Amino acid sequence: MQEGNSVLDAGCGSGSLLKKLSGYGCHVYGIEHSKEYVDFLNGRSGRPHLLNVKQIKYGSVTSIPFPDEMFDLVVSGDVLEHVTDDDKAVQEFYRVLKKGGVCAVSIPAMPSLWDISDEWAGHLRRYTRDDIVSLFEKQGFAVEYVRFWGFPLTFFYHRFIYLPYIKKKIRGSRKADTESPPDAGKHKLTTGVLRIIFRMDSFFRWIPYGIGLTLKARKSG
Repeated sequence: MQEGNSVLDAGCGSGSLLKKLSGYGCHVYGIEHSKEYVDFLNGRSGRPHLLNVKQIKYGSVTSIPFPDEMFDLVVSGDVLEHVTDDDKAVQEFYRVLKKGGVCAVSIPAMPSLWDISDEWAGHLRRYTRDDIVSLFEKQGFAVEYVRFWGFPLTFFYHRFIYLPYIKKKIRGSRKADTESPPDAGKHKLTTGVLRIIFRMDSFFRWIPYGIGLTLKARKSG
């Protein structure tokens, strides 16, 4: 990623990745299907908070409201598993990328790990490695790498801390609270602990197992 590159965060949510990307000096754009989040981001992310964020639009990854071949990089974190037509979403990623542009995604891995937290989060599927590679290759992408993440510490955190918390939380409700903008600065201690866990898991990324997959693919031509 180079300074001045145009980047689309496809499914930008509350904007945490937007903020990080803007710090690299890229020209950052976002789309998000939640109007609440779009309003929230457009209300707080004007200059000077996120200096390089150019535009945040309401929209779907299956119909991206930007022109063909506009972006050097498309990133989409934990979005495809929520989309009914993930083929169309990847087709749209390809369309809005410049020739030679890169798409990077993260998705939940291994259907065998499906549990009630997936239902709570609104997931439609988990992916195998072959699933995600096939999804991108049939749209014309050249897949450069696919890597599992989230083992062993994140796996055990999910199984023994996060999952019991979710089970307790949904006793009275089965709807995930995904519409309201988060309380800025909340759970800073938890975030710090998880950051350490993720770093430690990186030493085990050679193991073909984990709760998630990351993929990097390039638009050929």
